[in-house]
Order: sequence, then C-alpha cells, then structure tokens
Amino acid sequence: MAREVSPSKLNPKLEEVVQSQPLLEQLLSFKVLGKAVAVAAVVAIVFYFLLSPILAGVGLVLAFFVSWYAFAAKGADRVRPVDSERDDDASSSDSE
Repeated sequence: MAREVSPSKLNPKLEEVVQSQPLLEQLLSFKVLGKAVAVAAVVAIVFYFLLSPILAGVGLVLAFFVSWYAFAAKGADRVRPVDSERDDDASSSDSE
C-alpha cells in the first residue's frame, strides 16, 4: 500500500492532472493566492472600520474565496488557447 502512494509515483500523475486542467494550475499558483489574500485583507479592514468586526470576518472569508476563484479563472482564460485556434490547427492537420 505504501508503495502505491509514494511521492515518486504520485508526482507524475499530479503534474499530468495540473497540466491538463488550466484552472487547477491557476488555483494552486502563489501569485493568485497572494492577490486573493490582499483583496480579502482590504475588504476585512474596510468592513472592520465601517461595519463591525464580525462582518469583517465574514467579509474576509467571502472576499478571499471569491477573489481566489476570480483571479484563477481570469488567469486560466489567458493561458488557455482560443477554440478557433484549436479548430484551425485540427482542420489544417486533417487536410495534409
């Protein structure tokens, strides 16, 4: 059992999954996480001073997850090739 879940066997599988799913790669990026933490901190500070500490905590959690997903989706769209490019490549390779 331990040999089946060893890091040397899992790393190639994990790298393959991350490469095949651009959103997952962006979700695990420290750049995206850093931006999400910064946005959440600003929202929490504003809520703390304008509303209440309890709402600041709720705002912190909500702002973190929403901005984390938004930044990751934006980055994944930038990395992912456009569908028309894929169609053009497929049609040109079929004609050869």
